[in-house]
Amino acid sequence: MQSTHKLLNLTAAILCLSTSAIANATPINTFADDISDVSLPKWISIENGQITAPTVANEKLTSSNYSFTTIDPTKFSVARHYEASMEVDSAGSIYNPAIVIGYKDESSPYYTVRLKSGTYGKPSLYRHTDLYNDLGGKQVATITDTPFDANTPHKLSVVVKDMWAIVSVDGTPYLEAPLDLPHVGGHVGIYDSSLENEATADNFVVKNTEVFTDNFASINGKGLHQSYYDFTGDWGMSYRELNAIQPGDMILNDSFVASGDHEVALAWKINGGYADKSPSIIFRYTDANSPYYSALIDDGQHEVAKLYFHANQSDTVGTLVAEQDVYKNGTLSNEFAVRINGNKIDLLLNMKKVLSYTDTNGLTGVRAGIRYQTVNPSIITESFRFAK
Repeated sequence: MQSTHKLLNLTAAILCLSTSAIANATPINTFADDISDVSLPKWISIENGQITAPTVANEKLTSSNYSFTTIDPTKFSVARHYEASMEVDSAGSIYNPAIVIGYKDESSPYYTVRLKSGTYGKPSLYRHTDLYNDLGGKQVATITDTPFDANTPHKLSVVVKDMWAIVSVDGTPYLEAPLDLPHVGGHVGIYDSSLENEATADNFVVKNTEVFTDNFASINGKGLHQSYYDFTGDWGMSYRELNAIQPGDMILNDSFVASGDHEVALAWKINGGYADKSPSIIFRYTDANSPYYSALIDDGQHEVAKLYFHANQSDTVGTLVAEQDVYKNGTLSNEFAVRINGNKIDLLLNMKKVLSYTDTNGLTGVRAGIRYQTVNPSIITESFRFAK
């Protein structure tokens, strides 16, 4: 059974450019193409070294022949964190165009993210050894059969966080999987394996993000620590819930660095009963031997936002440097955030600033994370957010 294939390829790194060209390049956070221009000026289509023009019908991209495409490398560069998405339509068949991630060159491995529709539909992740000898690839991650309507267009998207991929369909995450390619931040694009020219791709978007989020979904029961490192202690988890097992347990983000102004936030709730303290936000952390700060909500007799200075990692209690009475949402979900602008530190509870402090210690650490001062099964961390 033969099929036509198309690989549309967006650049993720600036290739074959001089140092001066790299320095002068203006970064763009989002690349978008609604495939409305038949000449496809944003793409360069290559077929065995020959330039070809992909077929565009009704402002959608359809199959025509073997080819892959790349934009000008100076115009877009994929960061360590990005989301690639597009609207796929199989026109009633089971085949939808796929999203390509981690593509480097014709001789190198890469991945495709596919959505099969119909009764036995499912999103899947495939790994390919190279472009021309392994067009089909090997399925390395998928879910159980899910009947995605083959007669309805779907939004297929993949979020790449360093060496992990999270695949969503119509905004719902279905699949997460590790990636083993060192150039996973490489080119991304479109690959079409449909036999039918009616299968189309539309509204292709690649969005670099300066926001790291983790809702601890563990879609397939994996990835609890996929974006963290130097964590101490034991951690428990159920769907979208993270719990520490022992007081002092700490987990640090490994997927985002906080150079310059930034914000760190976590959402937590008290799932019934009584809780002494919220989870702490660890920030301006460098290493186990260096000082850092932590912030939490003390939920004792009075609700108080507290900021602590720690001499090093073993100083789990720390020295209280600022506090302020606050009011939180009882046992409902609450978001506690630390916003840093230069040496100014603001603490926010549910989007409202509740405390300000000036960092006179001049800490420059770029890591952030979560630490539990007290352990209570009713204290649940729901999500973690790190933004520039």
